[in-house]
Amino acid sequence: MTGGHCGYHLGPTPESPIMVEDLSVMRTAAALLLTAGLSGCSSPPPASPDTMGGTATVSINSQPAGERSYVSCHKVKWLLTIESGDEDKGFTAIVDTDDGPDAAVVKIRDLGGFTGSAWTGGVGKLRATRDNGRITINGTGYGFFAEDPHRTATAPFSITAAC
Repeated sequence: MTGGHCGYHLGPTPESPIMVEDLSVMRTAAALLLTAGLSGCSSPPPASPDTMGGTATVSINSQPAGERSYVSCHKVKWLLTIESGDEDKGFTAIVDTDDGPDAAVVKIRDLGGFTGSAWTGGVGKLRATRDNGRITINGTGYGFFAEDPHRTATAPFSITAAC
């Protein structure tokens, strides 16, 4: 699905079709599409340290990717969306909390020089854990580094967020 005016692209392309055989992947994908449709193309409100937000740390290639940042956390049914930064620099993570946590999608925007994504049933690898109110997502993203944006790259990442 391409949200032309939004600049988002989710799902298979002619170059990389994705076959869905797992009901939980289909359920998560449907919920993601519903969440994306409900949120439209508006910018998220600025994150603040309140009851609906917290802080996060991010590392790329085992190196800290900046200072601790504020996050906003939104839950729709069983999907928890964690967002930090803005459309140019930050991250968005969607975690399925129904039987998990299970990380569903992570999009990284220019953190530690890396821009890329990973999603369950698609590219990259994801693993989420919960401990004392913190969610940690470890994975490998597929994308590029700012110093060589024409060369695709993979990068291990870790996001720990308190929502």
